[in-house]
Amino acid sequence: MVSVSSYRRLLLTKYLNDELMLFKRAIYTYGGRGLLKPGIDLNTHSVVYMRGSEPAYYAPGREAGIPPIMINPFTPEDKLQESSCLNFGKVFTVDHNIKVKPIGHVSQESLRLFHRAWRQCLDNEDYGN
Repeated sequence: MVSVSSYRRLLLTKYLNDELMLFKRAIYTYGGRGLLKPGIDLNTHSVVYMRGSEPAYYAPGREAGIPPIMINPFTPEDKLQESSCLNFGKVFTVDHNIKVKPIGHVSQESLRLFHRAWRQCLDNEDYGN
């Protein structure tokens, strides 16, 4: 599920094994620069985009290390900025009293890629290796 708060867009992933685990990944636009922001680790980033739109592409040498991830919006009004990207290299802790607004979920077509990228970054591996 993708959620929007007044300060941060987050991708929330629930896993149910022996106990509930909730992992959060931040969706960044980096001030509209997306992957053009200097100093980010491109290997841990993926472009995210809404179904019905196209993922943003950047100049050679500024490609994300993880292929684009499609989000299914909950309503036609739910949007992401074109420069939105997901940083698999950073987990966020969010207090449970923070208000969030669900705007969508990872599409079935992108779910396997999302899980693979999440696990590899969690294990501190480079995605491309």
